[in-house]
Amino acid sequence: MQQSMGTASYIVGYIEEAWPGLAGGGDPDQITKLKDAAATIARHNETTLNSLPKEDEYPPLCRGMFSWASSDAIMITYKNRLIHFAAAMKEIDPETRTWLDKIDALLRKLYWESAYIRIETAYIGTHEFTWQVSTR
Repeated sequence: MQQSMGTASYIVGYIEEAWPGLAGGGDPDQITKLKDAAATIARHNETTLNSLPKEDEYPPLCRGMFSWASSDAIMITYKNRLIHFAAAMKEIDPETRTWLDKIDALLRKLYWESAYIRIETAYIGTHEFTWQVSTR
């Protein structure tokens, strides 16, 4: 496969999935409700991510960019899961704002607590972005 000349841009990051907590005060019913809420959050986020397109207009935000651990992988999902994403694209520099708008739109559909993105480009350099859920 031959690719055209250009410079690669890299996008890496993660979304910290929302966690309802397990502070049930020893009340089995409350603990069950919190565990059910965590499972509902995980199912919703997985459904949303799985509904992303296989291919997308440039700059793409597509299903193949994302990965996450199973909710029952307790050794690597302490309290909540991280939804990882990464991509290597050709010269995203002029379309960085468009891509950030796409990830922002995705975040509005997910249950999350924070997000981190690192974008490395040839011309505008490396930039890091973080999102935090507002408590207002």
